[in-house]
Amino acid sequence: MTASDPNPGPPIHVLHDGAAGNRRQALALAQALGGSAHELQLDADWLVRMLAPRCPPAAGAHFGPAFTELLTQPPALAIGCGRIAALATRLLKKAGTRVVQILDPRIDPRYWDVVIAPEQARLIRALLAACSAKRQPATTP
Repeated sequence: MTASDPNPGPPIHVLHDGAAGNRRQALALAQALGGSAHELQLDADWLVRMLAPRCPPAAGAHFGPAFTELLTQPPALAIGCGRIAALATRLLKKAGTRVVQILDPRIDPRYWDVVIAPEQARLIRALLAACSAKRQPATTP
């Protein structure tokens, strides 16, 4: 999709924390979907950085004024990548937006319409569960 394209497609809001990998993945998906990307680098405060994707009180206010404004007029579609964007897309879904989350949010995926997670995320969870199951409590003689 280029700026000179006469039919840019529907607007897709792309949310990320500024990390280059998160930004590239979200923008690439928006481009593949054929929409015009509206990029928002999230300005998350310390509380969101610590808790995301879990929801602190008044979570929308912890991302700065641009995101607060976006919540008042939710877009039709948003794509987020990374843990901080996972909370932002979760809040947008509550507001009525269709949302896609790239990378494992590490909580129940029901908070998003689509979660795109790499295979290793599932394997890591399985490995951790197996290690926890094998751990036996210490017994005294």
